[in-house]
Amino acid sequence: MPIRAVALHSGIYQPSDLDVLQRAFDRIVVPEHTPVQRESIATRLIAVFSSGVTDEAELVARFRN
Repeated sequence: MPIRAVALHSGIYQPSDLDVLQRAFDRIVVPEHTPVQRESIATRLIAVFSSGVTDEAELVARFRN
């Protein structure tokens, strides 16, 4: 899963952080997304998470607007 690989390269996260990121990623990504798009989403998702948005629902909402 790209989210975990990107997260590991982005900094130190707790297992619970990775779980939130993975669940949010799974809710955001659709089958039509290409691998490049998935990687981009993962990178942006981690950036938003790192900026202080750690609520799963809020993370997903930021990508649906």
